[in-house]
Amino acid sequence: MVDQVSRTYIEFGAVLAKRRHDLHLTQAQVAERAGVSRPLLIDLERGKRPGIEIGRAFAVLRALDLGISAVPVQDASFDDQLADLLGDEGQT
Repeated sequence: MVDQVSRTYIEFGAVLAKRRHDLHLTQAQVAERAGVSRPLLIDLERGKRPGIEIGRAFAVLRALDLGISAVPVQDASFDDQLADLLGDEGQT
């Protein structure tokens, strides 16, 4: 499995859903292993639980044999992103 950096709740949820699929587990199975409700897991996979308790998030991670690693993330500025999109055309 390749390490992935998640910067949003949606990206985090997508990582969880992909891992669950890779393990051939249902949402019900993961929820039971983690001791959380299936609706909570569904919301978490969809990025709709920004206020989830850290303990519950860790329980889901453990149920999927995942962990967390905090890494510095350098976001490009808006101007840098725009320049990358426009290439040389955007330069005056």
